[in-house]
Amino acid sequence: MAGRDESARLQGLLSGIAGDVGELGKGGEWAGNAIRTVARPDFMAGSDKVLGKYGRPEFDMNNVDNLNAMANWASRNGYEDQAKNYMLMSQTLDAEQQKKKYETATAQDTQKLRDMNSTIAGMNTTHSEMTARDVRDSNVGPMPNAQLENLNVALLNADRQRSSLVQSMNDRGSASRYGNGVEGDDALRLIAKEDAVLRKQQGEEADAAIARRDATAKWAELIQQSKQVPWETFQTLGLSKRDHDTYKEGYANLVNTLSEQYGPDHPTYIGRLAEYSSAKLEAYKGQGERNITAVKAVAPTVGARALTGLVKSLDTQKGMGWLGKLATDQADALTWLQDSDNSALINQVMTSAASTVLLMNPELKGQPAELDKAVRDEFINQMSTVSAEFAEEYTEDVLKRAENRAGADARTAIENMGDGYGKESGRAEFLDSQAARFAQDLPNADPSEVTADWVRENHNDLWQEWNDTFTRVWKEKYPEAKSFGAVPDGSGMGITIPR
Repeated sequence: MAGRDESARLQGLLSGIAGDVGELGKGGEWAGNAIRTVARPDFMAGSDKVLGKYGRPEFDMNNVDNLNAMANWASRNGYEDQAKNYMLMSQTLDAEQQKKKYETATAQDTQKLRDMNSTIAGMNTTHSEMTARDVRDSNVGPMPNAQLENLNVALLNADRQRSSLVQSMNDRGSASRYGNGVEGDDALRLIAKEDAVLRKQQGEEADAAIARRDATAKWAELIQQSKQVPWETFQTLGLSKRDHDTYKEGYANLVNTLSEQYGPDHPTYIGRLAEYSSAKLEAYKGQGERNITAVKAVAPTVGARALTGLVKSLDTQKGMGWLGKLATDQADALTWLQDSDNSALINQVMTSAASTVLLMNPELKGQPAELDKAVRDEFINQMSTVSAEFAEEYTEDVLKRAENRAGADARTAIENMGDGYGKESGRAEFLDSQAARFAQDLPNADPSEVTADWVRENHNDLWQEWNDTFTRVWKEKYPEAKSFGAVPDGSGMGITIPR
């Protein structure tokens, strides 16, 4: 080999080495690209995004497993600080989730305990009611009660379930770093406090409802007291009509004054009227007691005198009436009054009537005739109320008297007619006047209601007697008048020739 030229081969070798060195740079570029590609979170699919088994996981700060995977990935790739941060975040999140899980379970079980307690309380109420109705003693021993026995079993099971739930809560608390091992017992105490607060609230609400009811009742009573006191109240207290009139005048004046200042719905308006009436009644009280005492002393005497007058007025067999007709039969009411079986009731009612009149109209004490008449009228009204038999007898007497005086009344009415009256207009006025007199005699009658039409409807025979009497007396007064046909309304014969 000595003396041989090797320069060409050596140059080629050096060129190959240079090419290989150049390729080493390209390899470095491939490695860097590979590392960057693997670090991309979207490079891998499925669970590897969370766990990062073959690459960097997708970051989720609310997932403990993901945070642990991020810590492992960072550690594998040399990012120790990031790995520590991810691990700390994982531990913190895990602690929060475990605590929340514990608290949620405890809250749910506490609510279950509330529901159990409510159910057991209802069962206990039913048990008490059923036990009260249960027959334990009889001739053949206790009566079978399947419903009660079933309820006893149900109560026992419910209590066991509650105890089991309490123990389960305690066990969970013991196993948890966030518990204390007495969660179930604490829940029972909490529920007991809640029940006590609820009972107190319900009691307060009940008390408030009672207070509202009492206040409403008091206001209703006050409103009633603010109304004008009726005459009957004064009468009961032994006060006179004059006393009541004086009270009414003062009440009316106060109403006018308060209406201008407040209005009828204002509390002051109601309260002042109630105070006025209460004060007046209190002031009159002593006077009423004195009046009653005084009236009791004289009422029997006044009543006896009035009774004597009533008997005389009813004793109508005193001779002949006009045209020689007997005025009336002996009054039926007089016979009833003279019956010894009725004497006790008569004296009692007459004394009551005298007391009523004397208290209502004390001014009549100095007017014996007017007093006796008022007592007689009051006696008739009271006796007609307490004795249906007397009312019937006395009403018959009133009807007879009304029939018997019709002739004389018709004569007087026709004689006193002015030029403006004809037969029918005169008849209408006569019937109205007879009805008015009839109303005065009827016991407990309202004169405003007793009209000629009312008499025709309720005592048609009497009305017909009045009508016929007027026709007869008219003919006697005006014999030249001619008549024909029956008037359709039954009011007698039509007169075609005026008087």
